[in-house]
Amino acid sequence: MTNLLYLMLLAAPRATMANADTADEMGQAIAGPCDEAQFTAAVADELEARIASAETAAQEMQRHMAAWQLFAQKKQKSTEAKAAQALAIYFLSEATKAGPIMRQQAKTIRNAASTLQQRTGATLALGAIQGSGKITLARATSSNNADLGVHYSSSAYGCTVSITAEKMQTAKCNLKPQTGEALHGKAPALHKARSIKLLKDELFAPKTTTLLIACKSPNNGVTPQNSGHCSQAATMAGSSGGLGIATANNPKTHDKPADQPIYKDAEGADTCAPYTAPTELTVPLKATVAEALCKTGKLKLDTISTPANVAPEQLKGNPEFQIIVSQLLTKPGENLDPNKDSDKTKLDKIITDIYSES
Repeated sequence: MTNLLYLMLLAAPRATMANADTADEMGQAIAGPCDEAQFTAAVADELEARIASAETAAQEMQRHMAAWQLFAQKKQKSTEAKAAQALAIYFLSEATKAGPIMRQQAKTIRNAASTLQQRTGATLALGAIQGSGKITLARATSSNNADLGVHYSSSAYGCTVSITAEKMQTAKCNLKPQTGEALHGKAPALHKARSIKLLKDELFAPKTTTLLIACKSPNNGVTPQNSGHCSQAATMAGSSGGLGIATANNPKTHDKPADQPIYKDAEGADTCAPYTAPTELTVPLKATVAEALCKTGKLKLDTISTPANVAPEQLKGNPEFQIIVSQLLTKPGENLDPNKDSDKTKLDKIITDIYSES
């Protein structure tokens, strides 16, 4: 028997969305906005890559089915032709069943990837505005004809206040999900039970930064002041004349991750557990991200070909393939029932003789 069919089987795509073997080290390494952005970006990229791989495998299998059918036509009624036809029939059936499932799974995972990409953008924006900003009002100095209103002017002297705005200090985050440098070289494990620390949702809620400027009016608020009076410092509660100054910095609390994990799936669970974290969070972002991460962990893209049903030696014992073999590859007058254990053994021998390397 020619081993052409064996070689064709070896060439068939064997892509499969297998479980990751590593622990979820990347998720546990999250410590701030940049870390979380690294994590969600890496997971989203991996999801897109897996979808593309599954779609490529499906297209490749379509080409193999066409090749088997063409081979069967050329060989006509030979055993090789029937063997190729059996493969084409079997995998066409597999493709028909798996196609809609894979498309639905791809849609679900793409939606999850989109959610994670949005979260990436949000955390990058959050990280970019970290730091502190300050506006400084210098102590007033005496000068002629300063235009600060009647309370700070006289016929000869007034007070001038210089205002200096310092540039906002920002945090930089360089995403490197493709270089292995993301989150200290940790790798995301998409299909492991995970307990991820993400940023507190309230950090994404609008905040107001207030700059307080304490201004003390001169004596009784109406008496013009002479040269030198502006050098007197004042405070919010002080009673002397002059100016009191206070500055406000942006609160730098964005780096703190959530105290408790946002999601951990139960061992052996088939569905995503609902997110039931404290309800006082102002924005329900974590629940959305938790759901997306859960779905990516539960769904393993089904392709129409896997190592378990493509490898020649693994075609044995496949009930559906045995039915096809019993109809196409048995000898004239030989009736083998794929439902009988004794005939199953004979069908497996036919499969071995035809599809194994010789």
